[in-house]
Amino acid sequence: MLDIQRPDVLPAGFGLILGQVIDARTGASLAGTTVKALGSTSQVLSDPQGRFQLPAPAGERVAVYLTRGGYVDAKTFAGVEAGRESTVGIVRLQPFDPIRSPITSAGGTHTDSTGTVTVIFPAGAVSTTTEVTATVFPTAASFPVTLPEGQAFLAGVQFTPENLTFATQVTVRITNTLNLPPNTQVPFAFANHSDQDPEIVFFEPGMARVSADGQSIEAQLPHFSCIGLVLPFRTGRPPIQKKSPDKGVESSKQKCCTPVGSRVGANDGTLFLDQVLPSTRVLGRSNPLSFTYSSGTADPHPLILMEATLDPAATTLPEQVRWALRAGALEEERLFTPQAGTFRYAWSWEPRDRNGNILPTGSHRVDVTLSHDYEATLATANSFGGPPIQDLGIPVPGLTPAPTRPNARIVIHNQQQSPFGAGWGLQGLQRLHPEPDGSAVLTEGDGTALTFRTPPSFTPP
Repeated sequence: MLDIQRPDVLPAGFGLILGQVIDARTGASLAGTTVKALGSTSQVLSDPQGRFQLPAPAGERVAVYLTRGGYVDAKTFAGVEAGRESTVGIVRLQPFDPIRSPITSAGGTHTDSTGTVTVIFPAGAVSTTTEVTATVFPTAASFPVTLPEGQAFLAGVQFTPENLTFATQVTVRITNTLNLPPNTQVPFAFANHSDQDPEIVFFEPGMARVSADGQSIEAQLPHFSCIGLVLPFRTGRPPIQKKSPDKGVESSKQKCCTPVGSRVGANDGTLFLDQVLPSTRVLGRSNPLSFTYSSGTADPHPLILMEATLDPAATTLPEQVRWALRAGALEEERLFTPQAGTFRYAWSWEPRDRNGNILPTGSHRVDVTLSHDYEATLATANSFGGPPIQDLGIPVPGLTPAPTRPNARIVIHNQQQSPFGAGWGLQGLQRLHPEPDGSAVLTEGDGTALTFRTPPSFTPP
């Protein structure tokens, strides 16, 4: 097992995943939760505040498994870069339902503590007396895995004993709280929130059906596990970016003015100062020395910029615009009131690690989500995670996101430890910084930086 006594000292090829685990019902921090990076031997325990720092091998999609006695296990994913920090944010664990029912070979029924779920066992379904439970997940946030995009969460239940197989299928009845029409088909699938087969999230999809009296959604299960029921939704609006595609995320430009002693960057207010020293002569050649101070390298606060257009001719205005950022140890979200036109969203990012230190020079990954949130209605589907077929006219509780998630990297030029003084650099002095993703950042003494990437390989037709 990986030694994690010094989480600040990472093995070669490892990054650090940060997060916090809480009780989905009460919001209380869950200390002592085991957190594992699947595919490796790395694991840690959450601290008294429920926070954890998990060393993990670099990868675009690293599975993170969380388990604690008395709670349903959960699984999430993180992008990890060697030597860098990333976050999975807050993970919510649902406590097991306390109601247990002994089921014998003669059959029986079980109802959870909320009265939402009833399981009917026919005679012979189990061969020996077995205690069963049914734990209801009240929201998608408490469900142990992430649902497919474009789907509205209807219900989720964890049945135990996990993987109990029946000689005859059992019937599950879930209260039809959304008043779906009788005989409506509802897709479901089993959720893989275990530490096995980490890349599999859902398996064995099936179809449930609303009862003829409309009181419940009924499904036939061949075994016990965790199930999720979903339906797609419709907003009744064209795609948001149909006419005016949004620009990608970019970092603010640091150099924008002609050198005239002192300068100010128009984008982010970076202050530049130029100091020219007397020239030196070497082999009869004059060599001027020019130093430049940049407040953007003395105290890096890069602007994360994203542009979006809401054209009334192409779309109806959403109810709200949500801008979310995950960068290193940071996780933030802001809400905006939508208006027609083109808007530029800017975030002044203070790029610090978990210990409060400014991140080193380099190209750093940031996860940005720009979501236009609409009121939506449920629609029918013929498969789990499938597209909408017929609008049911039933409102989806809350607002439904239409997210855009561009890949974004922000260049940080940190000269706090410059030998010439914080923020000072010698013009013409270049340094090359190899990056975990295979790119390289070239920094200049005047405070500017360039990123070089390997072009994608070309496969001839």
